[in-house]
Parts: sequence; structure tokens; C-alpha cells
Amino acid sequence: MAASVRLEDFPLRSYDKLRYGDTDRQGHINNSVFTTLLETGRVELAYRDGKPLMDPGCSFVIARLEVDFVSEILWPGRVDIGTRVQSIGRSSLRLEQALFQDGRLVGRAESVIVQVNDETRKSQPFSAAAVDGLKRFAGAAMPTVRTTASSPHGTATDAPFSLRKATLDDRGALESLIARSARALTLGAYTPRQVETALRAAFGVDTQLIRDGTYLVAEADGAIVGCGGWSKRRTLFGGDSQAHRDSAELNPTRDAAKIRAFFIDPAWARKGIGRALLERSEAEARSSGFRRFELMAMLSGVDFYRSQGYQPGAPVQYQLEPGLSIEFLPMSKSA
Repeated sequence: MAASVRLEDFPLRSYDKLRYGDTDRQGHINNSVFTTLLETGRVELAYRDGKPLMDPGCSFVIARLEVDFVSEILWPGRVDIGTRVQSIGRSSLRLEQALFQDGRLVGRAESVIVQVNDETRKSQPFSAAAVDGLKRFAGAAMPTVRTTASSPHGTATDAPFSLRKATLDDRGALESLIARSARALTLGAYTPRQVETALRAAFGVDTQLIRDGTYLVAEADGAIVGCGGWSKRRTLFGGDSQAHRDSAELNPTRDAAKIRAFFIDPAWARKGIGRALLERSEAEARSSGFRRFELMAMLSGVDFYRSQGYQPGAPVQYQLEPGLSIEFLPMSKSA
């Protein structure tokens, strides 16, 4: 924990008075109250000066919240809350917050918040005005120790991770990562029911890719934080549980290599991992003779693949179960 974090480091500072009813049997403030205190900071950011920061007709929805309980909070007294915007994406933002009692750091948190259209219940890109409003609360990241990894082409990436080939021993960690990624990063693109059903019927680990040596993982601090790869086989998407798989090998002179199963840990989104995995996958496919790539994108990933040169085809409705389907978008690119 970085002891140098101070309340003064945050552009938005709030506070809450502690209540006796917030205490547990040991006389400490209950851990569940930490999230309530953090919510005070988030709400004050969203409605600063009585004017909502989100665009008209939209709401902010929490997609992910990770809390570190640094130290106990004692009653009576108050807690000061620091809030700052760490990064701003197309329709989501990442917040850093810290809690202090008597100048002492007692908790810290990171959250991912998505702007959702109230009518469609899908994510909506920020307007220029909303981005300008959020930038008022931007601040430097909390102190941490970072290293730098290199992409396959020798260019520096923007997060401390490394790439390696996946092994069958990684399967449990990969299944967990895929579930976390799908539940958090597809918010607004699919309903919870679609996501949970897809985790059983469409998403998942394809062990054929691992056996072929074409599936990669990104690691940071010994944990898998991203995965993705390519395939020389006809199956375009889906894990081992998916029906209608085709393991026939492709002909590099006439077929496109398949870009397969990219999932990023929500805590590591927008840190260059997806780009590094994709560049490595394309490079390996090229070395095997392929000159075209194709993939089946989740709607939440379309913008990323566009930015990497992929062009969309006609949307596909994939049936998950009777009465429930999910939309994917086929995309392709020349090597």
C-alpha cells in the first residue's frame, strides 16, 4: 500500500459523519460501510454543483468495484473521501478513490462506471461536454510500482504484463477470467441473461487452441489478466461446449486464419493487453502463411477491432437456447 497517498491528491473531496449504527461487534465501522462511503464520493462527482455529469437521458452504472480495506475505521468521527477520474473511455470511466480518517489512509478503491441510455439500457458514448466535465476531476494515478513489457514488434506497451503460450493447466484460471470479463465488459451490449447463457453455450475455453499452441495468455504479478489467440481450424468461435465445431484445418493460401476468444480482466481493460495479444496472434498466423484474418466479435468489442483495421460484415444472430439469441458481428482484415 502506498502510504504517500493524501487527500490533497484528489480534485474532489467529500466527507461523511460516522454513525454508531455503522459499528460491528468489535466496535469498528463495518466493512460494508466502506462501499457506502465510497458511494458518497461517486454521487458528488456525478451531480457536482447540482448538474448531472452524465449526458441527458443517461445514467451512470457501476460495472466493477474493487475495494482494499487498508485499516480499521473507528467511531465516533468522520471519514474524508477523495475521488478522481483515472481514465475516460468511449462510454465508460475508471475512478480511483481513497478513504481517510484523521489523515490516515483507511481504504482505497477502483471502480468502472458505464454511461447507459435510460431508454435502450445500452451503453452510450460520452458527448464532448461530458468528457470535458469528467476531465475536471482527473488526477495522477495512485503511486504504484510498474514495469514495461514489449510487444512482438519491440514497441512498448502501457501496462506491466508479459505474454506466453497457454497450457491445459491454465484452464480453470481462463474459465474464471472469461466469466469476469464477459459479465463486466459487455454491460450495455447484452442482457445479464444473454451473458450467463452464453457462458454455458458460446463463451469458454477451446482446448483445441491450447493443444495447437495458438492460444496466448497475458500475465501480471503471476496472475492471468488476458487471453486470446488464433486458429488454423474452421471453428470461428466458442469453447469446448459449443455445438457444431469443425476441427478441419484451413488452407493458408485460400482461407483466413481465425482470431479467437479475446477476453481481458476488467481491472486490466484499456491497458494495451488486447492490442498486444492481437498483434502477436496476427504475427504468428502470418508466419504460418495466412494473409487474411477473420473473427466473430461481441458487440462490446467491435470498436476495438475497428481500431485495429478490421471491417464488419452483416450481424449474426446466434441461438443460445430456444427463444434466446445473441448478436455477434463477423469482421475481417487483410494481412
